[in-house]
Amino acid sequence: MKPSTSSLLQAATALIGIFYLTYSALELYSWLLSVLTPNYGGLWFGFFLEGDIGWFVSLFTVGILMLGSAVKKPKSLKGFSCMLVGSALGVTLLGLQLLVVAASLGDTLITLHLFGEGAEYCLAEGLLTPVVAGGLALAPLLAYSLSKLKRGDVTSDLE
Repeated sequence: MKPSTSSLLQAATALIGIFYLTYSALELYSWLLSVLTPNYGGLWFGFFLEGDIGWFVSLFTVGILMLGSAVKKPKSLKGFSCMLVGSALGVTLLGLQLLVVAASLGDTLITLHLFGEGAEYCLAEGLLTPVVAGGLALAPLLAYSLSKLKRGDVTSDLE
């Protein structure tokens, strides 16, 4: 028995939504620790959490939108719009993180070559973050949503 496209989309959006909400909760926890404790250096869960409230808000928004898509069913217009906006925001956050990595790498190279000072940058620290993994998981959903939107059959064959 082959699962329908709608049930696969519903499962994917639910899993990605839970992933983003979990990560946003960790960001909030890390931010609270950074505000309430002196000499806080960040959390390390195999990836580094600085505790940024801005990341929390954006990650929480993506998580709520993706869960909203799962609850409202992606074949409905509300579910489809939640999937489209949530995946667009998640992929935008991926782009933002890649720009941060490029800027940090450029800063390190400028410091090293222009000033002759010793500088190092861990590329894995910037790329192995849940924002990158989540953005890569959302990229196919964004492409699917945009192709459905371009064709004009937003809810016709999602069952």
